[in-house]
Amino acid sequence: MRATLALILILGSCLPCASADGAARREIVFPEKSDADAFEIVFPAPGLARPDASDVRVFADDKDVPAWAYRVDESGLVHVVFERRGEGQHFVSWGGDAAKPSPPKAGVLLEIRAYDGHEVNSIADWRAAWDKGKSEGLRFVPQIFYGHNPLGPNDNFLSRFVGWFRAEREGDYLFATDSDDASFLLVDGKPVAEWPGGHGACGNASHSGTTHLAPGVHEIEYLHAQGSGGLLMSAAWRPAGSDRVAIMPPDAFVAVAKASVRGIEKPGAGLVADFLPVNAGESVLDPEATEYIVKMRFENLASEAQLKDYACRWSFGDGTTSAQPSPEHVYLAEGDYDVALILSKGYDERKCAQRIHVTRDWDRETGAIDLREAYYDIVKAYDVARMDARAAYRVMYYFERIAKRDDVVRVGQSLLARAEGLDEKTLFDAVSLLVETMRVQGADYKGAKKLALSWEPRMKETGRAAALALAAGDIDMWHLKDLESAEANYRRVIFTYAQKADRMTLRKALVRMGDIERWRHEGDKAREFLHKAESIPVDDRTPVQRNVRAGFLARSVEEMLAAGDMEFAYETLITWAWEFPEAQLDGWWTELRVKWLIRNKEYPGGVAEVESLLKMNPKTPYAPSLLWLAADCAEASADKPKALALLDRILSEYPEATNKEAVLKRLEALRK
Repeated sequence: MRATLALILILGSCLPCASADGAARREIVFPEKSDADAFEIVFPAPGLARPDASDVRVFADDKDVPAWAYRVDESGLVHVVFERRGEGQHFVSWGGDAAKPSPPKAGVLLEIRAYDGHEVNSIADWRAAWDKGKSEGLRFVPQIFYGHNPLGPNDNFLSRFVGWFRAEREGDYLFATDSDDASFLLVDGKPVAEWPGGHGACGNASHSGTTHLAPGVHEIEYLHAQGSGGLLMSAAWRPAGSDRVAIMPPDAFVAVAKASVRGIEKPGAGLVADFLPVNAGESVLDPEATEYIVKMRFENLASEAQLKDYACRWSFGDGTTSAQPSPEHVYLAEGDYDVALILSKGYDERKCAQRIHVTRDWDRETGAIDLREAYYDIVKAYDVARMDARAAYRVMYYFERIAKRDDVVRVGQSLLARAEGLDEKTLFDAVSLLVETMRVQGADYKGAKKLALSWEPRMKETGRAAALALAAGDIDMWHLKDLESAEANYRRVIFTYAQKADRMTLRKALVRMGDIERWRHEGDKAREFLHKAESIPVDDRTPVQRNVRAGFLARSVEEMLAAGDMEFAYETLITWAWEFPEAQLDGWWTELRVKWLIRNKEYPGGVAEVESLLKMNPKTPYAPSLLWLAADCAEASADKPKALALLDRILSEYPEATNKEAVLKRLEALRK
């Protein structure tokens, strides 16, 4: 959940609540080079007298300057925009009487609200929807031109831009809107251009209007409704004296520059523990890009001189700590965290505690999202034994995502050492990931199997127990080559846990049992297991669609083999076998599999595949072509007797074969 215009304040404990005669303040620090008249500052203001921050004021030379505390975000940070007056010192204060909001005529302020999807055919429709929508964010932005929602997801929202621009000369100004779904553009409160209803973008200035403006600063209001699908919010203009229409650039608007603040000043308070949390980066955690990890920077607002004699101790709310003055910290999950800073010198301790809201920055461009690996040095230093169990598991998962398997094992073992205090889901996730990592490492297959089997009976939820039995069976089957033990594990999934096992877990166990019976050349038993597996759908396709899908996969393998793309051909063969397990017994799949083996010069495997299938399904119509391919494999292996025997089988066992003449010629050539 993001910060809202409702101005939710989560108070810190850095200072007691200040009164009117003892208001806290911060000095404002302006950038060295800026000709802007308006500035924005963001700062923690513990001890606010009013939750909506209406007691915040900005002053210079002991006189208030026009200012507006327009937002208090979910980390308790106050956002203020104000006018600079002169070159002297400026301060922001709070904890006193209410101040009258005085927003500067500068910048472009964007607010996002929820949208119920009702069609918007007029400004009145839009404003009615706006009044009903819950605010989802508020931010100053550089211009009115976006192809994404900078404050949240891209579907079902309303946006309102209010900006101030300069007209350099008197004359007629053309304004245009281009949008995906409804948009309306007003100048000085007067509607000038609109494109109502639901629609896509047009890419031109056809939805436009003209208004006459005097030189000076004017207000623009841009209203937009976004349903789903494509997204565009774009305000363009043709200023007086210009002959071209263009997107309104950032420098067309009265600038709002960024300023910063120093530490808290409070009469009689001395050094105050004080910090500013700043989003410093983000990265995608999961393959589906639905979960993010966020890097935060905690700026210690005490000066270097003040910190000279004090030690810093940070607690980040997830069990991790730091002793750096202004540390960076990576949160493995978005959410709210209680962060504390303690400054200590002997028995003198100054503490600041603040609840912060950690979330991704929706406005960050895709190219600015960090690589997961960039956070490794920070995360590897975490003392996972002190972390909340779920947070520690996410550290473990993070290491798996960047292929740091030794770290996965280290964190997994730490988690299991305190298993008694873990909830079952966390315990299962940790065991499963640890078993899989040990399997991939390949150094201790027996240890990985033992781990899965030891935790299987401790799972109260049957589906989790089934998943661990399956994992143990796969280690037996693929690595330890112990088919009897593998079968025992798979049979527990199929017969003991079947009613409550995850459907895909059950399907995998059935496929594995089908594979075991294929290797034993037990065709009927193999088909029984594979048929049961295929009856558990992997998608929601209709029977007709499934038939089309099977043909598509087969043709794809053929095309990739012809093109020499062996990797893709193999992946498609595996997909075909998973989605249609019975295909492994019918002949076409085996034929393409053998062709793949021939292209990879795995000739003995080709012969084995053919002979295995024909033992299980001797009546397959693909038998003559399969025996021909097996003879190719035997010849390539310089095993002429085997090649002759395979070709003889075509004549003796399949007299109806259409390739008899070719077989006879080939036999004659081989016997010379």
